[in-house]
Amino acid sequence: MRWDNLFDDMTPLHIAIDSIDPTPHNHAQNGTKIPMRPRIGAYARISLDAAGEALGVARQHKALRRMALKNDWEIVANYTDNNLSAFKRNVVRPEFERLLRDLESGLIDGFITYDLDRLARQQSDLDRVIKLYDAKPSLVFSSVTGISNLNTPTGILIANIMVTVANNSSRVGSDRGKFQELQRAEMGKPKKGPRPFGYAADQMTLDPTEGPIVRRMGMEFLSGSSYGEIADALHSANINMRSGKRWYAEGIQILLTRPRNGGLRDFRGQIYKGTWTPIFTPNEWESIQHAVKRRRERFGIVPVYRKYVLTGYLLCGKCGSYLSGMTKRDSKDRPLRTTYQCASSTASYRHQGCGGVCVGSGSLEHFIREAICYRLDTEGVSSMISAAAQETTGVQALILERDRLLARRVSIREDYADGTLSKSDFVSARDRIDGHITRIDRELDAHHRSSFKLGLHAGESVREAWNTRPLGWRRALIDTLIDSITINGSRKLPIYDLDGEKVRFDPNRVDISWKV
Repeated sequence: MRWDNLFDDMTPLHIAIDSIDPTPHNHAQNGTKIPMRPRIGAYARISLDAAGEALGVARQHKALRRMALKNDWEIVANYTDNNLSAFKRNVVRPEFERLLRDLESGLIDGFITYDLDRLARQQSDLDRVIKLYDAKPSLVFSSVTGISNLNTPTGILIANIMVTVANNSSRVGSDRGKFQELQRAEMGKPKKGPRPFGYAADQMTLDPTEGPIVRRMGMEFLSGSSYGEIADALHSANINMRSGKRWYAEGIQILLTRPRNGGLRDFRGQIYKGTWTPIFTPNEWESIQHAVKRRRERFGIVPVYRKYVLTGYLLCGKCGSYLSGMTKRDSKDRPLRTTYQCASSTASYRHQGCGGVCVGSGSLEHFIREAICYRLDTEGVSSMISAAAQETTGVQALILERDRLLARRVSIREDYADGTLSKSDFVSARDRIDGHITRIDRELDAHHRSSFKLGLHAGESVREAWNTRPLGWRRALIDTLIDSITINGSRKLPIYDLDGEKVRFDPNRVDISWKV
C-alpha cells in the first residue's frame, strides 16, 4: 500500500467529548489560546474535458487533500469548474464566483489550488482575489506548485507574473489553434470536433443511415415541405438527433444551412471548398439556401408551424395590411368557422390593420386552387416548372448583390434623415435601387420555378395533389406562381360551387398578382 494514498478517502472523525471547549479556540493548560485549524476551500479547474469524466479535476482535488493534511488545514468546501476556460472573458465560472462569495462572507478562512493558472488567467480575476486578501490579511492561501501567500508584496508580485505568463500562453495557444484551423480550411479539411449528423466518424464520408436522411430533408424542403412538417415526419418515423432528442423546426433549419452539407467549409466568413463527400450537389445546395432565404424574408427568421395555407400572401384591399388566419363565430348559436381577416388595431396580431375585410377560408382556398390549376393548364406555365436551371446561374452571387442593395437602401434613407441627401436625390437613388432589386427578384424567381418539383405521380393531377399533399407543398406551389393576393370588400353574396357544395362567395373580390 502506498502511504500517500492512505488518507485520500478518509473523512474527519467527529468525537463527542464533554470536556472540549465549544468556543472557536482550545485552551492549553497554561491558559493560552491555541488557534484551531483553518477552515479552507479547495479550488480545481480544467479547460477541456473531452471525455466528460472529470478525471483531471479529480486528480487536482486528490493533491489538494494531501496538501491540506500536510499543513493541518481542514477542507470544508470543494469548488470545481470542470471543462471551463479561465482565459475566455465571456465564460462565467460558477464555482469561482462561489469561492469569492464564501471568502468575503467568512464562510472559509482561505483556499488552496493546484496552480495559480487553475485559478486565473486574466489579470482582472486575480485582482478580485487580491482585493479580498487586502481586506482580510488573515486569509490563508497556497498552491501545490509553490505560491504560498497573497498577503505580501512579494507574493502578489509573483502571482501577477505567473498570471501574465499563463495569459500569454493561452493567447499563443489560441492564435496557434486559429492558424491551424485556417490551414485546415485552406486544405479543404473539415472542422475538428464531434462528427456532424449525416457523416461517419472520419467526417469525410457519409454515414450510410444518416446521410440519406439529411438528403431527404433537403429534397422535401425543396418540394415545399415546411421545417415543422419535416420534423413531424422524422418524429413519426422514430428518427431522432444524435443526442436522442427529437427533431424540431429550428434544428431542421440549422441543418439545412450548414455549409459542410454542400461540401463547403466556412472559416470566419470565408468559404473554402471541402474535400469530403457532400450531401447535396452545388445546384441543390444553392437552391436550398435560396429557398431558406425566401422563407426568412417572407415569414421571419424563426421557423413557425403554420395552419393556414394562404397566410403571408393575402393583402387587405382597404388598408394594404396582411390578412391573418383565425376563427370566427358569426353569432352565439353558430359554430366557429375559419377565416382570413384584416385584424383591427385593437387585436393582438402581428399585422394590425383596419379590420374591414373578412373572407371564409374554405371558399377562398378552393378558388385559389382552381385558379392555379387553370393557370397551369391554359397558360403553358407548367412547362416553366421543373425546367432546367441553366439559364439562371450564380444564385449565391444574386443573393449577395440583393443584400448589398438592401443595405444601400437603408444607408440612403439614413442620409436623407440626417439631411445630407435632398429629397429628390433620395427618391431618385431609391427608385434605381428598387429597380435593381426587382430585376434580381425576377431572376431568383426564375431559378425558384426551375428548382421547384411538382412531384406528381403517374396520372395524378395538380388538383388531386393539392388535396392530398401537405400544407408546405401547397404553399410552395403558391409561392412559385403568385406574388400576392388582394382581397377587396364586397356586399355581394353570389352562390359559389365548392366541389358540389353551394356556398356564398364572391370571386370578383379576389385580385391575384401572378409572377408568371
